[in-house]
Amino acid sequence: MSSIEQLNERLRNVSMRADKNARNLARERQYLTETMEKVQKNFGGQREGQQLVVTLMSIINHLAAADSALNELRTEINLYVSNSVK
Repeated sequence: MSSIEQLNERLRNVSMRADKNARNLARERQYLTETMEKVQKNFGGQREGQQLVVTLMSIINHLAAADSALNELRTEINLYVSNSVK
């Protein structure tokens, strides 16, 4: 790294990848939510179905936490880059 401009460019690239990954997480979270709803509808009365719903909900919550972390990362990177340009 030889300059602030190069560092900023790398940070912008990280921010763009984080944005893409956040979109992918949102897509997967939606897919899991739909699957969970189907399991609940079809197998919610069975013990195994209820366990699967709980497991899927846990996974969805973990994806939401990861999404939140990516959003925080993007926000902090963008703030740093915008402040370093001034």
